[in-house]
Amino acid sequence: MTRGLMSAPLLKVPPASRGEPLAGSGSFALRGEPLAGSGSFAVRGEPSRAPARFPLLAGGTLRRGLTIILALVQYVLSIVISCVIPTAWAEPTNCPPPLGSPRFARGTVGWGGFLRFARGTKPCVRSAPPAGMRNHKEGVSFARVFVRFGVAIGILLPALCFAQDLRAPLDPVFPSRFVSSVRQEGYVEYRVEFPSAYRSPYPANNTVYAWWLVPAERVGRVPTVVLLHSLGIRRPELEMGLARELARNGIAVFLMTLPYHMQRTPPGYGSGDLILAGDIALLREAGIQATWDVRRAVDWLQRQPEVDPDRIALVGISLGAILGATALASEPRLHSAVLILGGADLAHVLWDSILAIRARARLRREGYTLQRLREELAPIEPLNLLTPEHGEKTFVIGARFDIVVPTEDTEKLIRALGNPKVLWLNTGHFGGGLVQRPLFRLVRQHLQARFEGRNPDGNLSVLAPTVRIGAIYSAGRDFRLALGTDFWRSDARGTLFVSGVLTPRGGSLFAGVRLRLGFSAGVEITPKRTYGAVFWHFVL
Repeated sequence: MTRGLMSAPLLKVPPASRGEPLAGSGSFALRGEPLAGSGSFAVRGEPSRAPARFPLLAGGTLRRGLTIILALVQYVLSIVISCVIPTAWAEPTNCPPPLGSPRFARGTVGWGGFLRFARGTKPCVRSAPPAGMRNHKEGVSFARVFVRFGVAIGILLPALCFAQDLRAPLDPVFPSRFVSSVRQEGYVEYRVEFPSAYRSPYPANNTVYAWWLVPAERVGRVPTVVLLHSLGIRRPELEMGLARELARNGIAVFLMTLPYHMQRTPPGYGSGDLILAGDIALLREAGIQATWDVRRAVDWLQRQPEVDPDRIALVGISLGAILGATALASEPRLHSAVLILGGADLAHVLWDSILAIRARARLRREGYTLQRLREELAPIEPLNLLTPEHGEKTFVIGARFDIVVPTEDTEKLIRALGNPKVLWLNTGHFGGGLVQRPLFRLVRQHLQARFEGRNPDGNLSVLAPTVRIGAIYSAGRDFRLALGTDFWRSDARGTLFVSGVLTPRGGSLFAGVRLRLGFSAGVEITPKRTYGAVFWHFVL
């Protein structure tokens, strides 16, 4: 290309390294063969032969992408036209429009404008063909058709790219590496690595790391679950608890690291920090990358001799359930799905979640509104992708008092799925940890029924306490920290409730009405007196 066009970078072209083995290995080896300098390392796969894909730079906007693509189209068209248009028609001027200016974006309709791109000469003003040329109008019409064609491509191409990003064809052949294997009680735990199908600006984020738990006692090929973890974790302790429950009961588990978490965290950041940094372009691309990683994990699993390729399910917890909903809509090979404490309407989750306070402050400083946020996250929004067909194979577990993934956003997810199986916990986002073992057992039983072709039990229930943590104030007893658990609620949302409360001054009962922002107003009842009281709390 000419220097003029290269004055602003068009695309970030990643190094052509998709066919190279991952760091730490100089050559590929079959499964079970140790690699040089390692004990039980092994590799499965072969170098990719398909061309890599080059997504736009992170942080680019639709307007910027439109301008860049249009400039490229005009440049190519200019070369074609310059082959049939005499150079003598160009009339130079000393007023070049800068790259990216409105005039540049619209294109220069005259022949000289095209020649400026093709020949690398000075900018040209509109010019007429030499006297005596009878086809002047035909020539101008020909040029305008090309320009309009270029404009149409520039408008449609980004829209098509955004619409197809999640379902874009991926290279099914890629290198993978077995890092270690450890025999545990009832299963064998492998550590696996492979390159992400999506190249982000952070090299550390471009390798997918996974724990693969395979049942030790198995007959034939086994069903498998792709398990996606929650936000910001440094070690997947909760998720490993679920993985062990499944693996010890005949279901293999592929616990995959999500973008910007754990080993994929770029230097200088904490695990998951970039997801809630308020960078919407990065968040959107992380959603696409997570979906592509799930699709690549399915590709990998279907090639393993231990796995039944027709019985691969997805389970997501919290952030994993949110991103898992997008992956479910984009990967038709998924047999079933369980979405735990997730939701839809990503923009509203970010706008309302108690964990996104800093991100929300940054977005408001940058002039974002909820509507603008919805528009920019539309390409990965589950509400735009899910159908009732997905709901037929999905089990949703939500929390009635969730302020991390707001309960109303879980309800939106359920409506988008049509008629999925649903279990509501009478807790907040973290209260499910109090009933972890029965909850994991219920998930396992549901998946076993699905894999065996049976209809899962319709009577889904887990008895979980509603624990309220906060502070209570009453006129006769002042301000105190308080821990309460519900004895009675008037409805599912707890509009009216009675809770036993424990404070440093002893126990009491609080009966009140739920207000907003965690406040409830009512009375505090003690053995001696009854006081008017205000109880601020959140539900665990």
